[in-house]
Amino acid sequence: MKNNLFSILFLLTAVFAFATGCATGPEVIPEDASVAELIQYAQTSIDNGKPGKAKEYLYTVLERYPDDMEAVCCAEYELAHIEVKAKNWKKAEELLTNLLDRYEADTEETLPRAYRILAENDLKKIK
Repeated sequence: MKNNLFSILFLLTAVFAFATGCATGPEVIPEDASVAELIQYAQTSIDNGKPGKAKEYLYTVLERYPDDMEAVCCAEYELAHIEVKAKNWKKAEELLTNLLDRYEADTEETLPRAYRILAENDLKKIK
Protein backbone atom coordinates (compact mmCIF):
# COMPACT_ATOMS: atom_id res chain seq x y z
CA MET A 1 0.00 0.00 0.00
CA LYS A 2 2.77 2.44 0.91
CA ASN A 3 4.60 1.61 -2.32
CA ASN A 4 1.48 2.33 -4.37
CA LEU A 5 0.88 5.62 -2.55
CA PHE A 6 4.52 6.61 -3.02
CA SER A 7 4.35 5.71 -6.71
CA ILE A 8 1.18 7.73 -7.23
CA LEU A 9 2.60 10.77 -5.41
CA PHE A 10 5.83 10.53 -7.40
CA LEU A 11 3.91 10.29 -10.67
CA LEU A 12 1.68 13.26 -9.79
CA THR A 13 4.71 15.33 -8.80
CA ALA A 14 6.48 14.48 -12.04
CA VAL A 15 3.40 15.35 -14.13
CA PHE A 16 2.93 18.65 -12.27
CA ALA A 17 6.61 19.56 -12.67
CA PHE A 18 6.50 18.77 -16.38
CA ALA A 19 3.26 20.69 -16.94
CA THR A 20 4.36 23.83 -15.12
CA GLY A 21 7.89 23.72 -16.50
CA CYS A 22 6.69 23.65 -20.09
CA ALA A 23 3.83 26.09 -19.68
CA THR A 24 5.81 29.19 -20.58
CA GLY A 25 8.25 27.81 -23.11
CA PRO A 26 11.61 26.14 -22.93
CA GLU A 27 14.01 26.94 -20.09
CA VAL A 28 16.88 27.28 -22.54
CA ILE A 29 15.84 29.39 -25.49
CA PRO A 30 16.45 27.41 -28.67
CA GLU A 31 18.96 29.02 -31.04
CA ASP A 32 16.65 28.38 -33.98
CA ALA A 33 13.52 29.87 -32.40
CA SER A 34 11.71 32.14 -34.84
CA VAL A 35 10.42 35.60 -34.03
CA ALA A 36 6.88 34.22 -33.91
CA GLU A 37 7.89 31.49 -31.48
CA LEU A 38 9.75 33.89 -29.20
CA ILE A 39 6.82 36.32 -29.14
CA GLN A 40 4.44 33.43 -28.42
CA TYR A 41 6.65 32.19 -25.57
CA ALA A 42 6.70 35.73 -24.18
CA GLN A 43 2.92 36.06 -24.40
CA THR A 44 2.40 32.69 -22.75
CA SER A 45 4.79 33.70 -19.97
CA ILE A 46 2.84 36.92 -19.42
CA ASP A 47 -0.43 34.98 -19.36
CA ASN A 48 1.07 32.64 -16.75
CA GLY A 49 2.20 35.50 -14.52
CA LYS A 50 5.90 35.24 -15.37
CA PRO A 51 6.85 38.66 -16.71
CA GLY A 52 10.54 38.10 -15.99
CA LYS A 53 10.58 35.09 -18.30
CA ALA A 54 8.62 37.08 -20.88
CA LYS A 55 11.30 39.76 -20.80
CA GLU A 56 13.97 37.13 -21.51
CA TYR A 57 12.15 36.09 -24.67
CA LEU A 58 11.58 39.69 -25.75
CA TYR A 59 15.20 40.70 -25.21
CA THR A 60 16.16 37.62 -27.21
CA VAL A 61 14.04 38.94 -30.09
CA LEU A 62 15.95 42.24 -29.92
CA GLU A 63 19.33 40.47 -29.82
CA ARG A 64 18.68 37.93 -32.57
CA TYR A 65 16.53 39.93 -34.96
CA PRO A 66 17.74 43.56 -34.79
CA ASP A 67 17.02 44.13 -38.50
CA ASP A 68 13.42 42.92 -38.33
CA MET A 69 11.84 46.24 -37.47
CA GLU A 70 8.35 44.84 -36.97
CA ALA A 71 9.75 42.36 -34.44
CA VAL A 72 11.83 45.07 -32.76
CA CYS A 73 8.81 47.38 -32.40
CA CYS A 74 6.69 44.53 -31.08
CA ALA A 75 9.32 43.47 -28.53
CA GLU A 76 10.03 47.04 -27.43
CA TYR A 77 6.34 47.75 -26.98
CA GLU A 78 5.74 44.52 -25.05
CA LEU A 79 8.71 45.24 -22.76
CA ALA A 80 7.30 48.70 -22.04
CA HIS A 81 3.82 47.32 -21.50
CA ILE A 82 5.14 44.82 -18.94
CA GLU A 83 6.55 47.80 -17.03
CA VAL A 84 3.21 49.63 -17.29
CA LYS A 85 1.41 46.58 -15.86
CA ALA A 86 3.98 46.41 -13.04
CA LYS A 87 3.48 50.14 -12.38
CA ASN A 88 7.17 50.81 -12.98
CA TRP A 89 6.27 54.19 -14.37
CA LYS A 90 9.76 55.60 -14.86
CA LYS A 91 11.03 52.53 -16.75
CA ALA A 92 7.78 52.31 -18.74
CA GLU A 93 8.01 55.97 -19.75
CA GLU A 94 11.64 55.53 -20.80
CA LEU A 95 10.86 52.48 -22.96
CA LEU A 96 7.75 54.03 -24.49
CA THR A 97 9.56 57.27 -25.26
CA ASN A 98 12.41 55.35 -26.93
CA LEU A 99 9.92 53.45 -29.06
CA LEU A 100 8.08 56.62 -30.04
CA ASP A 101 11.42 58.28 -30.88
CA ARG A 102 12.02 55.41 -33.29
CA TYR A 103 8.72 56.25 -34.98
CA GLU A 104 9.59 59.96 -35.15
CA ALA A 105 12.82 59.07 -36.96
CA ASP A 106 10.93 56.86 -39.42
CA THR A 107 10.35 59.50 -42.10
CA GLU A 108 9.37 56.89 -44.68
CA GLU A 109 6.71 55.44 -42.37
CA THR A 110 7.90 51.87 -42.76
CA LEU A 111 7.27 50.83 -39.15
CA PRO A 112 4.01 49.12 -38.19
CA ARG A 113 1.53 51.74 -36.97
CA ALA A 114 -0.14 49.51 -34.38
CA TYR A 115 2.75 49.66 -31.89
CA ARG A 116 2.95 53.44 -32.19
CA ILE A 117 -0.73 53.75 -31.31
CA LEU A 118 -0.40 51.30 -28.42
CA ALA A 119 2.70 53.10 -27.12
CA GLU A 120 0.99 56.49 -27.32
CA ASN A 121 -2.02 55.12 -25.43
CA ASP A 122 0.18 53.60 -22.70
CA LEU A 123 2.16 56.82 -22.38
CA LYS A 124 -1.09 58.80 -21.92
CA LYS A 125 -2.11 56.40 -19.14
CA ILE A 126 1.04 56.93 -17.13
CA LYS A 127 1.34 60.72 -17.51
